[in-house]
Amino acid sequence: MFTSRALALGALTLALGLSPVFAEQIDPRDTAITARQALMNLYSFNLAPLVEMDKGTIPYDGVVATAAAANIMALSMLDQTSIWIEGSDHGYLESSNTLPTIWAEDSYLSGKVKGMVNTSVQLHDTVGNGIDALQTAVVKLNKSCNACHVYTIENTN
Repeated sequence: MFTSRALALGALTLALGLSPVFAEQIDPRDTAITARQALMNLYSFNLAPLVEMDKGTIPYDGVVATAAAANIMALSMLDQTSIWIEGSDHGYLESSNTLPTIWAEDSYLSGKVKGMVNTSVQLHDTVGNGIDALQTAVVKLNKSCNACHVYTIENTN
């Protein structure tokens, strides 16, 4: 006669026995690429209203601009060390736009990530001060973004 304790012990044994099999199937580069793409999507989502205001497509709104900039600033301050794993590039997985050259010593990836933090803080501190301030801040943010995006497939053509 099976007791609930025996069933629980059997389920635990099975789970522990299978966990190495499942763990081996997940390559950390896959999760790094997925997380990096999610981060870029969130940056893009929050940058969209700023760009639209900059172009004049939508009217300037300091509250909306400041909220978007706060999100960009928060995103830039996330610890990104685990999403920039060497080898998690287009050569490994075609859906990654990252070029292998980003891992070169002279790419200064960590310095560029820190530059993004600084620029996003400035963005947050200024976008609520009118359209001119927003336009200047968006130009600076674009330069900061492009510092890393030179290491992507879309910028090789």
